[in-house]
Parts: sequence; structure tokens; C-alpha cells
Amino acid sequence: MDVLYSGFDGLDLALRFNIGDDFAAYLDAKQKEAAEARHDIGGMWADQWFTVASSGGQGGYAFRLDTGPTGETWFLKRPHASDPWGVRVSAKSAALLAHGLGGWQRRMEAVARAFGASMEPGTTSIGRVDVAVDILAPDFVLDDDAFVMHARTNRKAIKEIVQTNGRSGRLTSVTVGKMPGRQVILYDKREEVTVKRKVEWHLAWNARRTALGLPPLDLADPAASRVWRVEVRAAKQHLKKQWHVTGWGDLHAMLSPIIGDAMDRVRYCAPSSDTNRARWPTHKLWTLARNTLLDHIVDQPPCLDPETIREETKAQKIELLMKQSLGCLTGVAALERVSAVGYDRFLDIIGKRLATASRHHPDAPDVRLRQAGERYARLTGRDEVG
Repeated sequence: MDVLYSGFDGLDLALRFNIGDDFAAYLDAKQKEAAEARHDIGGMWADQWFTVASSGGQGGYAFRLDTGPTGETWFLKRPHASDPWGVRVSAKSAALLAHGLGGWQRRMEAVARAFGASMEPGTTSIGRVDVAVDILAPDFVLDDDAFVMHARTNRKAIKEIVQTNGRSGRLTSVTVGKMPGRQVILYDKREEVTVKRKVEWHLAWNARRTALGLPPLDLADPAASRVWRVEVRAAKQHLKKQWHVTGWGDLHAMLSPIIGDAMDRVRYCAPSSDTNRARWPTHKLWTLARNTLLDHIVDQPPCLDPETIREETKAQKIELLMKQSLGCLTGVAALERVSAVGYDRFLDIIGKRLATASRHHPDAPDVRLRQAGERYARLTGRDEVG
């Protein structure tokens, strides 16, 4: 079993400040544009680029902003003196891979200052922390009966129906606990990465493999690339009530005890003939995961260069758009009764028809290209919004 990644997978926090009236008015206008266009609209404030969604978020947040594939999602309330905690920030997993915890904190605080925050002590409240370790273990078979925990602890198992060779009911995930408290999860991360096309994790795993002098993983071969993730999630209720964690200093001081306590109270074991489950030995995968997560996790350096993530994400987006375009054109061909023999010819001449349609479009090409460029600015390297 080889460790392919260990560190943060998610981090949510609240910030004690309200955006100004001018910024709120600017976001109102952008939000209306997004609603009319039916897609996010690019914007910039105090040299900080982002996209604005057509809606806000639960909890009274009027605006939702995205600062790019290696950034975060910002939820902003309208200015209100009686509600000083007007901002919520959710870090993306790719941001924590690209910047590390300390680097992401500095990046996030720079954006917050641009939005009007002072970032003085006591103005940050940790809302949720997710830490994880990914272990290459192709031969590991998950068994929900192997978990040893308190009898009243909530447990949820997810089974994937596998039809290949008549097999069925392969267990892919077990979650112990529930939010907004604490959860401990053991699940097939390779399955999630391939289904949801999370390119950053494949990059991070192969970067680790390269550093160890090993060949890259072939995700097309499950038997050789099965990666299992052990993840500990702690939400605000658990952090504050059980561990008195509110700000950054508390998190740095208490994260290791929080992880250790969670993984001791919930253990994945190697079942034995002993009728007392509490005496079952801890499985070597669980021991490896626990030791790895306790090894200076807050000081883990970045795993990937942000530019690498951006380029791979851009390539993935281009591939998706090309597939969508081809699917639409195939639909046009079917409606026009184009035969299989004439399909290539159809694709050759469709460009002229698209050019004609473009000339008759109500918006000029430069306007349409600018709007599209705003949406994809962080993928193309264009950080300016025209």
C-alpha cells in the first residue's frame, strides 16, 4: 500500500465583515447579467477577478462568486450593520493542492481585503475542515462489518452494482457519523475521480508516483489503480463545542488531536474470532492512514503547480465542449436525414453555415468572444475583464 496524497480536501470559514454599498451595487448588476445570459458572468473588483452566478446561497447570502479552478467560492450578504458576519468562503480541493494551507490562507486574505475586509484577529471563524489520505491498495476489499465504533454511532454504507461477470453489490463507501458534527469516511476515491472527472487528483497522485520513481497510474485499469480514501470531516458544531476551535490558531493547535480522536473512536479492523469486537486488531490500511494524517498535516507543502491544474482543466473543458458540439451537429444531421456515408461531407460544409449564422447574430463576434473570455479567463490566462 502506497500513500499518494495526504492533506486538506476542504475548508469552509466565515469572515466578520460586510461588503460596501458600491460593491453590492456592482454585484447586483452582474447578477442580473448572469440571469439574462443563463451563465456566470465575469467581473473584477480591486484587481481581483471572479465570476458572478445568477443566484446567491442558503443562509441569506445574496451573491455567489467563483475565483477560478485553484481558488474558492465566496458567498456574500448584502451590507447589514446588525449582521457583521457577512461573508462565507469555501476553498476548492484544487486550491489546497496548489497552494497548501498556508498559501491558500494568504491568497484568500488578499481577496478578502480587496472586497473590504480588515482581516484583524478574531475576524475569522472556521466552519468546516476536511482532511484526507489517499492510499493505493488495489487488493483491498471494503467490509462495512469491519468498522468498530460506539453502538449508537450512525453508519451509512453505499454499494455500487457491478454487472461485469455477474458480480454485484461491491461496497464502495462507508460513512460513520453525520454533519454538522463529525464524519469518518472510507471510500473508493478512484471511482469518484473517474466518474466526476476530477482531473486535479489524477495529477496529484501521479506527481507523487513520479517523485517516488514509479510509473503513472492507469485509471483505465481498476485492478491496478484502486485508490482508497480515508477522510475525516469536522463541522463547526463539533469544532467549537468539542474542541473550542474558532480561529486559525485553534485549528493549528487542535487539528492533530481532532484527527487522532476521530480515528481512534472509529476504527476499521481486521475481523478475528474474538467475540469482543473492541479487541479486533486495527487494519493496516487504517493504521497507515492515521499515522499519515497525524504527520504535520498543517505544514504539508503544495502538491501541484497552479498552472498545471489550469492547463489540464482547460484541456478537459475543451474536450467537453467539442463533444457537446459534435453531439449537437449530429442531431442536426439526423434531422436533415444525412446518411452515414454523407456524414463527413456534412461536417465539412457545416462550417460555412455556422459562419453565415454568426454574421446574422444580434451580437458582434468581438462581444461574444469577450463574454466567453470572461467566463474562461482563469483557464486561458486572461485575468483582465474587458
